[in-house]
Amino acid sequence: MKINPRWFWIITLLAVIISIPWTYERWNTEVSNDNYEIIIPYHQIMELTQHGEEDTYSIDEVLSSLKSSGLATVSMEPGSIDKWEEQGFFNVYTKRQIEELIFFNNLDEDLLFEDEGIYISVPEDPFYIAKIQEIFDTVDIAIGERNLIFVHQDKDEGSVRYAPLGFNQSAIEQVKNHDLNYILRLKNSEPNINEVTFNEFLQVYDKDRPLVLFDGKQTIGHSEDSEDTTELVNYSQRLADNDINSLFIEGYQQDGFDELSSHLDYDVIRLHSINVNKTSKDEDEIVSQAIRAVKERNHKVIFYNMANTDPQEPNGKFVEPAESLKEATDFITDVRAQMPDLYSYGPPEPFEYFSPPLWLTVCVLLGSAAFAFLAVRSFANVKISITALAVIAVLALLYIFTNRLILLQAAALLIAVLTPIFAVLAPEKNSTDKIGKLTLTYLKSIGISIIGILLVVGLLNGSEFILGLEMFRAVILVYIIPIAVITLYILVKVIKDSKLPKEIKFSISLDKPVLYGHLLFFVIFIGILVIVALVGDYYLDRSGNSGTASTLEISIRQKLEELLFVRPRTKEFLIGFPLYILGLYLIGAKKTWGIILLIPGTIGFLSIMNTFNHFHIPLYISTLRTVYSIILGYLIGLFLIYLYKKRKPILRFILSLLKRIVKLIYSTAKRWT
Repeated sequence: MKINPRWFWIITLLAVIISIPWTYERWNTEVSNDNYEIIIPYHQIMELTQHGEEDTYSIDEVLSSLKSSGLATVSMEPGSIDKWEEQGFFNVYTKRQIEELIFFNNLDEDLLFEDEGIYISVPEDPFYIAKIQEIFDTVDIAIGERNLIFVHQDKDEGSVRYAPLGFNQSAIEQVKNHDLNYILRLKNSEPNINEVTFNEFLQVYDKDRPLVLFDGKQTIGHSEDSEDTTELVNYSQRLADNDINSLFIEGYQQDGFDELSSHLDYDVIRLHSINVNKTSKDEDEIVSQAIRAVKERNHKVIFYNMANTDPQEPNGKFVEPAESLKEATDFITDVRAQMPDLYSYGPPEPFEYFSPPLWLTVCVLLGSAAFAFLAVRSFANVKISITALAVIAVLALLYIFTNRLILLQAAALLIAVLTPIFAVLAPEKNSTDKIGKLTLTYLKSIGISIIGILLVVGLLNGSEFILGLEMFRAVILVYIIPIAVITLYILVKVIKDSKLPKEIKFSISLDKPVLYGHLLFFVIFIGILVIVALVGDYYLDRSGNSGTASTLEISIRQKLEELLFVRPRTKEFLIGFPLYILGLYLIGAKKTWGIILLIPGTIGFLSIMNTFNHFHIPLYISTLRTVYSIILGYLIGLFLIYLYKKRKPILRFILSLLKRIVKLIYSTAKRWT
């Protein structure tokens, strides 16, 4: 069956062109949102006044110092019996401790309550006892010379000790006196406790910073019963009615947050948390981490957890208050000084909400179906190509009737997987040893990648994606499948080449029997190539945010960022694209083994696709990074061609060695069978 691909190209390009205004809307939304701020939690500020042998501070001294360094906002957590005890406002005794007190002092055993509960010494400040009495059933009692308050508990002790009991308004006033903004945190608890805490929240939240940050692993109102969302919807609506936005902690799962944010029309600000107690990075690296979070990951709030000053704290390092305060002020000062001028220090706002209309998504799905046909046609027959088209067409129909986001994600995944394959294999027939024509072939591959990227961006476009609330699924497949498919395609092509050993060429002839040894050879050879590619990719990836890197690598990366604003990916400009350029040249020069270089060359194309699959990274950052990789990769590729021309004997020896390895693998497999 012969099908003219022209119409498929027309459909694909029309879909891309139609989607560009909405892609630009995302671009403009990200660029215009340029404010960022740093937040420090109030309870850590208070700890500086409670610990340490060398220096002691007052709250006013700490707040004044942080304000002078540039801090604008602190977070305020709701109090609890446990926290207030830790801060020294009163003592808490268990029932067992009271039993021992009565026994050893020969007191009346009738003073001991039969009910489960805890005993609290009467605090000097009536604020704390008033809060406890507002939430729990309490009884005043005197045991010996001690005036205590008994707090009943219906469940385990933790439900009483750790329940949120409202906000310290005197602390809030103290923060305001230093001309600092504050953000209140809400913690999920029992329904009656939630209601009391939330009502107080609405009374005392900072009208100049109408934000909420949730504390713990659940948003307020979340129920363990997944079908019971009444309370969650109630609090979401009340937040929306008061125009209160929410902070989203990246990398920290809070149950119920996705639904709550949808009720807030995604009026959400991304937050990046830095905990100096849980990192081995030095001060400069921590500052660089914060800057990259703002610049490269759409974070608008940096939540700085100060160094631990409590010697009794089991986790993290311990430092003196003076050192912790200095680290915090230096961090704030350095981040503000080193942050690019593109960003302003000030109260950030949520991204302006946007979502592409259904008709646009359907158009992009149709374009994706046509693109899938063209991509599969570059390495398979027409029937398989039509199957790929049909898969996306079915996904499109299902999406129209169900509006399920996972269907768009499935279609985007298919395009993301096919694009690097198409980009590498489609221009392969145009390989040449002429630099001018080679450059055009390279640009054709880049053009195919850009079309695939725009289709994926067009499919998964909207506020929920740029906020990172919805992610691109199964990213690992974008790394594995293109390399596996291209390896298999090229292996068959290489084996058919007459310059290879006759027994290998014989093994794939359709009119000859295929021996188990031949099959084992294929499996071993493909496995080696895939493993080498994945190991190399892992090595290059390890220097990312979650990996480790040498001091030299970190220094080079930092210099590249300072010079280029954003660092291009090493695996693209230093590995993938240069080897692809060299491979095209060697194929054009009639060097059979040149086609093998297209396998590692695939890494460059799948990497730039993966770059744009991270939707929480601003489009302009991904675009700039990719442009750098394309240009640098091209230049390094030309340099490799130059080396090939000047150092042919060395390269000839390497290629000869590869041939010998292939022969050895095959002969070994043949002997086994």
